[in-house]
Amino acid sequence: MVSKRTYRVAKSAVHRAHTWTNTNKLLGKADGVLGVKTGFTTKAGFCLAFAAERNGRRVVGVLLGDQDARRFTTATRLLDFAEEQIATTTP
Repeated sequence: MVSKRTYRVAKSAVHRAHTWTNTNKLLGKADGVLGVKTGFTTKAGFCLAFAAERNGRRVVGVLLGDQDARRFTTATRLLDFAEEQIATTTP
């Protein structure tokens, strides 16, 4: 679910149909993004847990207390930085 922009579950005998829309703006915009979770609480502010495949490695990060739209830009920059570090340290 966390890697899809929209996730649908069909109606069944025990529940109605459901459609969820993912608010993770990294999906489909940043290279190799696997998804994960957006969030907000009054104490933590806007948050984002994210993961991506870069240069054959899985990169995982968490942002807490960022601004709503800026968290996606920040995450993209961190993923790009991680990719550069992997490229310079991989033989």
